[in-house]
Amino acid sequence: MRRIVERTETIAMEYLTGLGFPADQVQPLIDQARKDMVEELGRLDRLRRADPADPEALDRSLHALKGLLFNLGDHDLAEKLESLRHEEDIPAMLSKLDRILKEAAGIV
Repeated sequence: MRRIVERTETIAMEYLTGLGFPADQVQPLIDQARKDMVEELGRLDRLRRADPADPEALDRSLHALKGLLFNLGDHDLAEKLESLRHEEDIPAMLSKLDRILKEAAGIV
């Protein structure tokens, strides 16, 4: 998960400065986003390992991460996580989630 956070921070710095935010405003945003991402990715990790899985809690976590990532400019990962929210087969969704997270972390 650390790699996902670091990758998203890099994307966010470029994205937010590209939108015209000065660096002194961007860094506090990224610092807070890091905390939020670590917290939400940790929650998602616990939820995906729970037995039985809680579909509503998974959906809330995916939604929160999608919004955070999208606002930070990591649109590709945000869209992939959003697509999982429409998957009704929870074991299939969890399998896809594992693949997406490994890909995002550069593990694949």
